[in-house]
Amino acid sequence: MALTTSVTFLKMMYDFCGNFNMKISLNWLKDYVDINIPTDQLAHKLTMAGLEVENIETIAGDKVLELEITPNRADCLSMIGIAREISAVLNKTLKCPRLPTTKRPVKRCDIAIENKKDCPRYIGTVIEDVKIAASSKKIAERLQSLGVRLINDVVDITNFSMLENGQPLHVFDYDQLIGKKIIVRRAKAGEEIVTIDGVLRKLDPSILVIADEKRAVAIAGVMGGKVTEVTERTKNILLESAYFEPILIRRASRKLGLSSDSCYRFERGVDIHHVEWGCRRALGLIQESAKGRVVSQSDVFAPQLKVKATGIKISLAQIQGLIGEEIPLARCQNILKKLGCVVIVKGQALNVKPPSFRSDLRQEVDLIEEIARVIGYDQLPVSLPAVPMVNLPICSKRGVRNKIRQSLVSLGLDEVVGFSLIHQEVLDKSQAADLKGLALMNPLTQDQSILRPSLLPSLLSIVQTNLNRGQDHLRLFELGKIYCAGEEKEVLAMIMTGPRFLDWRQEKKERLDFFDIKGILSALFERVCDQNELSFSADEDQKI
Repeated sequence: MALTTSVTFLKMMYDFCGNFNMKISLNWLKDYVDINIPTDQLAHKLTMAGLEVENIETIAGDKVLELEITPNRADCLSMIGIAREISAVLNKTLKCPRLPTTKRPVKRCDIAIENKKDCPRYIGTVIEDVKIAASSKKIAERLQSLGVRLINDVVDITNFSMLENGQPLHVFDYDQLIGKKIIVRRAKAGEEIVTIDGVLRKLDPSILVIADEKRAVAIAGVMGGKVTEVTERTKNILLESAYFEPILIRRASRKLGLSSDSCYRFERGVDIHHVEWGCRRALGLIQESAKGRVVSQSDVFAPQLKVKATGIKISLAQIQGLIGEEIPLARCQNILKKLGCVVIVKGQALNVKPPSFRSDLRQEVDLIEEIARVIGYDQLPVSLPAVPMVNLPICSKRGVRNKIRQSLVSLGLDEVVGFSLIHQEVLDKSQAADLKGLALMNPLTQDQSILRPSLLPSLLSIVQTNLNRGQDHLRLFELGKIYCAGEEKEVLAMIMTGPRFLDWRQEKKERLDFFDIKGILSALFERVCDQNELSFSADEDQKI
């Protein structure tokens, strides 16, 4: 059986997010997984696993790969995320950094969230007596290889940590926060902020901000404010690690015309259960580089964070049936475990709990796709699906349509196909304004605003186009649908103009008239319906 793939998406990602090109450093990746194959082979394996490598370049002796990441794979917007994929593809062990074992301080910093739907989790950590300096050589090299501008060790560490594990962070100069307080709220009407790029930006209540007691000090998930940025004069800092509603971040980014690496990740949905891990990782690096001591911390979160993930049961027969190849159950189990799933074997089936960072894994076919892509699409058998033979009933209308077309073509007419959507003005000009076409509620253009109630407007438009180009010998017909009074009908229309014959020997060209169409109709009915006796009567309104 041919391979069937299915991708389930994050709740809102494919509605308005495009693919994101991300650069990864090969030297940096080797901190987390052993890579013992040439770079071009690694690029091929990643591409066959669904992570297309678009470009490879060498920067200061380091290989930098540019990957195209689809919106449903926010987990791959980090070095560890890509390393996890490589560990599954190469069947290697993933080596994650060790987190510091320091205890959380008893004292709490002042954090308030006005609406926990906008911000389900926010961790704020106050660190005093930091020594702001240049970054270490290792962090500087890692960031520079990916084109990240160096600022100072504290800010560089937040960038390093985000690129490493995918959790965006921000750091405030704590002494510049009025009231030493953080409030997560919507912006007020007419409120303004100068962001760290020095631009004054006007805000509105649709935008989520981080504020102190009196003013907005950051655009949540997008960019910090100038007044609280960390400089060489900073002594005390507040480290922010949070989860913001993706739709809000996307909306703010588009409204302000402002984007950032943090924004790319927040709008695609970071792992809400990874907020603390990202905070602890950055905290350890900051204390290692800038020293300082943690004096207070608050973790404010919504109750729904405690909901446990449900498992997905999948049988070996399902896996093999969709992939089309016999794959040992142990290999399927190993692949899913390498991708971070909790897997329990039950007979010839697996009970799988996807990790919190893979919210796109929701049903059996999603797990089968994971197994298939890690094996490599180029390694799977290719076969055509078996299509059973069935006796399809012959459509009598299709036969009649074909017979009408063949007959009219043999009688010297050409078939045309007009647009079903027309402009009301075209209908009026055809002297058929009394016919009411079905109007579209949201037309793409005014030229396509109604469904035609007659074929005449379309045919007249075609005739006009030809006459404007000097073509007046026209014998046309259309077999199509019209729409009126909530009803769809299939009708035939003909239109003829110009000389009866194109004969250079004739001095006087005879013009086509009513009797030419009458003769064609008589011949048509005789051929299609075996009808020899027809009666013709004039239309009282003289309209077709």
